[in-house]
Amino acid sequence: IAPVDFMRERDALIELSVQNYKQASILYKKIAETYPKGEQLAAIDSRIWDIDVLVFQKSGQLSELEASFTTLRAKYAPQGKKGFYATLGDSYRKVLDGNLDLAINPKGTKPQQAMAMQFTTKYLKSEADRALAYPLKSKLAALYRSQKMYNEAVEAYLDLAKDQPLKNYLFAIDAQNQLANWPSQPNFAAKSKEKAPERTKLLSIYETVSQIKDGEDWFVLAHVGLLQRALGQNKNTETLWLKGIKSNATTKYAQDAGGLMLGEFNEAKRWDELIDLSHIFAGKKVNPSIKGVPLNYKPWLADALFKGGTLELGKNNFQKADKYLEEFSAVFPAEPRFPSAGHSLGFAYKVLNKLLPALNACKNITEKFPKYALRSKLILQAGDWAA
Repeated sequence: IAPVDFMRERDALIELSVQNYKQASILYKKIAETYPKGEQLAAIDSRIWDIDVLVFQKSGQLSELEASFTTLRAKYAPQGKKGFYATLGDSYRKVLDGNLDLAINPKGTKPQQAMAMQFTTKYLKSEADRALAYPLKSKLAALYRSQKMYNEAVEAYLDLAKDQPLKNYLFAIDAQNQLANWPSQPNFAAKSKEKAPERTKLLSIYETVSQIKDGEDWFVLAHVGLLQRALGQNKNTETLWLKGIKSNATTKYAQDAGGLMLGEFNEAKRWDELIDLSHIFAGKKVNPSIKGVPLNYKPWLADALFKGGTLELGKNNFQKADKYLEEFSAVFPAEPRFPSAGHSLGFAYKVLNKLLPALNACKNITEKFPKYALRSKLILQAGDWAA
């Protein structure tokens, strides 16, 4: 080590030569007190810092080095991001970075982990430059995650997301999953309603990721919808998933979402919604599924068209009844309810002043289905209409 002022440094250099670093540091600090501000003082302080780093490397304790850093940082703060101030910051961050690496390592000890967290956190509170702080924040978040400190990890990743959004939101989701007891893969069979506060926060993060991805990532859409359902927001889920299916129904998540909704629409006798969703899948020539297994939704569609059409007829909503029963008759000619549907369709046609289609519907039923229970009534009815 080249001396700055040999006569004043002689004793300190002797201590250095025998690796008595702490005593050498004390002597150099006394020397520094005799120098005015300037290049020589900066050189002495740089020497002091280098020696204090050696003290830390020998003892493994950061407290004294942190104290030295705090003192020197305040002393050279007027320099701004240059000169010894910048060098000092780079050096201390390197020390903290190395300690984080040791702490994250599977062989890291509890004292190493505690020390890394304590001093890195303290430094980060004083570092206003987010670019300089980012690498340390990232490793600190990883350390929290490795120690199952999920709350701290989530908050750290959300802060990091201000600088690099997508990847850090995904890390935050990974940690928040643990707090919310939420699976990493979408589970369309799950019905648990537990941990509402944690899942509300997880939903918020997922929604942010979905916005970043323009609402086109079905893995994310699946999680958002399932979380909404777990929180009792089923209508929001339906709106979200229907929009997603209309845009892209080719992924397994879209198909499972569609299968789940179709089943629920059928169970709740929500015929309009069942018919609309069935039309979307049919139009895209894609099958909905349940747990990845293709779903034969045609029986449900037949039920919805027949029962929905009959229901609308009873409500005198003849246009809608016409539409549903017409589709039922065209798509399901072998269905046992075909004669009854044709009979009702003929009536709807008549009310809508479509006399010829009404008569044709009646003729078709009476000729093809001689055992239809209401055949005689239908013949009389058709005769009255023709007259």
